[in-house]
Amino acid sequence: MIHFFRQRHPYLTVFLVFLVVLVFGLAQLGSSVNPVPRDLPVLIVQGDAGTATPAGDKNFGRELSERLRHAKLPGGEEPVLVWRVISSEAEAIKAMNREEAYAALVIPADFSKKVSSLLSPDPQSASAVLYVNQGMNYNGATMASGIVTQMLGGANVQLRERLLAQAGPEGMLTPAQTNALAEPIQVLNRSINAIGPNSSNGNAPVVLTQLVWFAAMGSTMMLFVAANRATASGFRLHRFGIRLSQILMGIAASGAAALSILWIAGQWFGLHIPDYAGIGWYLFFVCIVFFLVQTTVVSWLGFAGMPLFVLLFFFAAPLLALPPELLPAFSHRFIYDWLPLRFAAEGLRDLFYFRGLNLSRPTWTLAAIGGVAVVLTLLSVLKRHRMADDESENKVTDSVLELVIASEASEPAEQPALAEAAVHADLPIKDNEFRNAVRGFLTPAPPANDDGHFTDKEYRKVLLKLKEAANEEEEHAERMSSDKAYRDTLKKLTGLHKERE
Repeated sequence: MIHFFRQRHPYLTVFLVFLVVLVFGLAQLGSSVNPVPRDLPVLIVQGDAGTATPAGDKNFGRELSERLRHAKLPGGEEPVLVWRVISSEAEAIKAMNREEAYAALVIPADFSKKVSSLLSPDPQSASAVLYVNQGMNYNGATMASGIVTQMLGGANVQLRERLLAQAGPEGMLTPAQTNALAEPIQVLNRSINAIGPNSSNGNAPVVLTQLVWFAAMGSTMMLFVAANRATASGFRLHRFGIRLSQILMGIAASGAAALSILWIAGQWFGLHIPDYAGIGWYLFFVCIVFFLVQTTVVSWLGFAGMPLFVLLFFFAAPLLALPPELLPAFSHRFIYDWLPLRFAAEGLRDLFYFRGLNLSRPTWTLAAIGGVAVVLTLLSVLKRHRMADDESENKVTDSVLELVIASEASEPAEQPALAEAAVHADLPIKDNEFRNAVRGFLTPAPPANDDGHFTDKEYRKVLLKLKEAANEEEEHAERMSSDKAYRDTLKKLTGLHKERE
């Protein structure tokens, strides 16, 4: 028990637990614990033509527009909404289809005329149309429309008090006028690019993006292990071929991942997918890009890069669900703007709710990221794999020496040069004849005079050339064992092979 508490690990555990909670708490809560809306884009169409009244020409629609656009918040806080004037209702709808605003308020041409009729014998409540762009971001659109509705509620109160003041304290209102003045401005809500049912509250693109990210992580890890095993004893050209094979297999795994996600999310869990073919191809493309990005990281950092993918996911998950306008400035500028998952979610959102109208920007961005990742992955073959080279060298050296010793034991009289080579287990081999024979095998030119021990680079090349030559020997002679192929190759290299009848 005393020995247990003398170790550092029990005390480091407390610090490690605190550090893990701190990092993941920052990831999950740092950007979303108190989201404050800022600068939500909203459109306004002022189409009111105005009307003539006994007090002169009036344009209540223009007055309402000016009041909304220049509304002051108590305490001098920054405005929540950013209004932009649009010329027509059709242009406002086009702008929302381009994901430029969460909502649009349309004031019709007869707005002033109906407001002026509220104290007439035939009162009519004025109306305004509020378009809510749900597909852009359900949370952002709901928040923007709620704020606009609240502001219109305040405008209703002011207009009603103004009209009652005109009627005077002794003014008698008919029942129709009373009903109309209860809500002088009626707001008609219309959803555009609606999210529809079974859409995870508009977060279906974010959910699929997260699934693709984890699918790519699984492919990256498994193929990286396979690539490491295949390249443990290979030179750079060999490693380059393995990297290409790794990328090709990753593409195949991405196709399987896209089909699996569509099937599980759409058929098992009932997620509404409007276009299986289009969304399926895009999931395939996104999974390839994610795989390439993750493969680039592990190709340079090894398995030490895998925790980065998990951290990136935990930091990205709360950010993708919120509108960018609700994010803290630091999170928006230094995390959200650099997330590859963000572009995937934007592309999928466009396919889900905007019929592919804005697909080009996120797609080209992802394509550029994928292209850079391919180049960096292939360039990783230039990195020295010293540990792999040393392990490979030791394994091949032991194998060759064992075979040489076995050959010496079976045919001692015929192999003086091989026996000399086997004695020097530390290598480079000191036998002149053996070195010159091997050097002649490596280069097409006649071997030069013995110039000393093998260099490290020359020695590694010898071992791999020897292994390749033994493999060829084994392929040429059917039923020849690997051991015999090594022995025959060594004999040929040293010129001591004697043909037996």
